Order: sequence, then structure tokens, then C-alpha cells
Amino acid sequence: MSRNRQNRHDRPPRQPQTAGRRQRSDGRRGRKPQHSGFEDWLADMITRPILAVRRLRNGSTKAHRGRGGRYDQRSGRYNDRDRKGRRRPQRHYSTSNVYLLLLVVVVLVLVVVTGVTRCVRTQNEQKQQELAAQQAEQEHQAQEAAANAPKQVQEQDVNSLTLRAESSSGNVSPDDLKDIKAAIESLNEQNIHPAVSLQTIDGSLSVSYNDNTSYYTASSIKGVYITALLQEQVDTDETPYANVKTLIENAIIYSDNSSYASLRRQYGDDCLKAWMKENDIDPGVYDTTDEYAEVWYPRSTSAQLMDAWLSIYPYVTGDEGCGPALAKIFKQREVSPIKDAVQGESDSDEVTTMSKAGWYPLTSEQEVTPAANDAGIVIREGNDRTSYAIAIMSDANQDLDALKPLISALDQFVTSHASN
Repeated sequence: MSRNRQNRHDRPPRQPQTAGRRQRSDGRRGRKPQHSGFEDWLADMITRPILAVRRLRNGSTKAHRGRGGRYDQRSGRYNDRDRKGRRRPQRHYSTSNVYLLLLVVVVLVLVVVTGVTRCVRTQNEQKQQELAAQQAEQEHQAQEAAANAPKQVQEQDVNSLTLRAESSSGNVSPDDLKDIKAAIESLNEQNIHPAVSLQTIDGSLSVSYNDNTSYYTASSIKGVYITALLQEQVDTDETPYANVKTLIENAIIYSDNSSYASLRRQYGDDCLKAWMKENDIDPGVYDTTDEYAEVWYPRSTSAQLMDAWLSIYPYVTGDEGCGPALAKIFKQREVSPIKDAVQGESDSDEVTTMSKAGWYPLTSEQEVTPAANDAGIVIREGNDRTSYAIAIMSDANQDLDALKPLISALDQFVTSHASN
């Protein structure tokens, strides 16, 4: 052996190449540095299960045909013994078992996620219900406080009858009522005798004139009856809404008497009787509530209709039962002096009106007196001091336009008093 040549056992170890690799202190190549971050974590979560399945599948296959395994032509598979006849260790799972296990894990994850989502949703719904209940309680307390607060009363004589305004939120001067008084006097000059009942939703202000005199309701009773029908029979699942929808729309929007008569014949008077008793509506000139409800077009006082619409207000402004559907129908009515006087031609959302008017001409048969009425609610969103229930009744010869100046004067009085 040449002297310059070294024995291979005496040579120093060859240094590994370190380009692109991390060199460990012991000379061995280290792993690629780990990167922390959401992307790496997400990649691990996706790739690790896939790699695990591959390893399990490969391991299961090797268990059957591992190194040294023999193929049995009769059975068409690898045997489980080595060349010396010893049984080779086998795994007790197959590829189908692995996929089944993954499926079970996925289902469990979905069950857990669904359960957590439902719990969170239930908690949110409970919180919303609690907030709604608190708001309702606060509104109820505010209304009670307004109703029980000392009232400032202003009365004026108008053609031997008393125009009365009561307020718990401020004084009412005689000048505040001059426009209302002038509108009533103008109607009297036309031989029209009106009756007025108005009350704000918070109960802080009310106006009345001739409110205990009874008038022929005509079609203004349709709104009350239909509300009773929906709350007492449709919302209780006794009658499907689809069965009454078209008849209600025709009776309210177009004031169709035939549709109203069909509802009365099919569903009777019990719903109106029950509704009036539940809402403590006075029968007026009738001895009992049942007597009032049995008449399709009864006589009513303006105070009676106003009380009915105060009970209708929470139903058509809420989201329970058929209330939202009925509110939409009321807004589409074709004839309403309340709508014309308060809203005009404007489609603004600042003020909304819902009402049902009724009118009847003067006839040779004096069994029924002529009538021009409108009863409903005026809503200014978020302001119960300027939102109110109102009923205007009169013996005008179906002249609804004659009522508009009085309605405008009443609305201006409410809004101006609330701003003081």
C-alpha cells in the first residue's frame, strides 16, 4: 500500500452538505424548521388525517402481504404465514374500518357543533325575549304612570255640548282648542253633528266631544269584527288563514258588503263576543255585549270604537299571529278620511295610519240614519305621545270629505302639544 494513501478506516468522516439544510451540533441533518401560524396549523389539520389513513391502509395491506408472504392461488390472496410457517402478526382493522371510524368522528363533530349552536341560539332567543318583556313592562308602567298622573282639563262649550281635553304632560289652553272648535262649528253649520274620541297610546292626552251619542256604524264595524275573527279563530288554529284571506281583503280594502256577510254567516258572532269581553269593550247603547255582537251593523259611540282600536293597536303593530298581515291590509284601504287628512299623498314612513271607514246615505226609510265615520289608529314610529287611537262619527250623508278638517285639527293639536 502506498504511503501517501490512507486506509479508508483512518480517513476523517465526510462532512454532510448543509446548503438549504439546518446543521445540527452533532453533525446530522436536522428537520426543517417549524413555522407557527394559522396557515401551518390549517395545513396540519388537513394533511395529518390523510397521512394517517394512508399509513393505516399501507400497514393493513402489509399485514397480509408483508415481506416473505406467499400468494395462495387457490384462495386468491396472500397467506398470513412466513417461509418457516410461523403466523405473521396482523392488524385487526381494514380500510373499510378506518373509513368507518373517520365517518363516526365526523358525525360526532357535527353533533357537537350543532348542539353548541343550538345552545347559543337558545340563549340569544331567551335574552331577546327577556329584553322584549322588559320593554313591554316599561311601556306598561309608563302608560300606567301617565294614566294615574294628575290631569289638566280644558273644557269649552260648542253648541251646547262640551269639547274636553285632558293632559297629564302639560297644560292645555283655550287657544289650543280653537281650531278643533272651529271645525266642529263648521260641521254644525252644514247640519252635521260629529262625535270625537281620541287618546294617545301612552294615555297622556285625550280629546272628546259628544262621545256618548250613538251613531250607525255602517262599514266601520268591519275592522273590529275581522280583528276578533283572526285573533279568536285563525290564530288559535280553528280556521286556516287561507280560508278567510280573500274575504278579509275585499271587506277591508274595498269595503265589500258581500264578503263581510260571508264571514258573518260562516263564522258567526261568538268570536266578536269573546273578543269584546276579553278587551273589556263596553256594549254602548245595548244591554249586553252579546246583543251588540249579534247585530251585523250595530249602533256605536265614538268612545266605544276608540276603545276597540286601542285594543287593536298592539295586535297590528306586533309580530304575533295574523297581526302583520292584517296591518298590511288596513294600510291598503281605498277610502279613509283619516289617511287623507294625516298622510295626504305622501308615502313617508314617518306617519302610518290604519282605519276602517263607514258611510251610509240618507234614505226614505228612516230605520237607519245616514252616517259618515272613520275609526282607526295614527302611528308615529317610536313616539307614543303622538301616536293615537281615534274615532270620528257623524250623521253626514255619506260625506267623508266633510270630516277631514276636523281630523286635521285634531292631529295638529296632538303633535303641537307633544312638542311643548
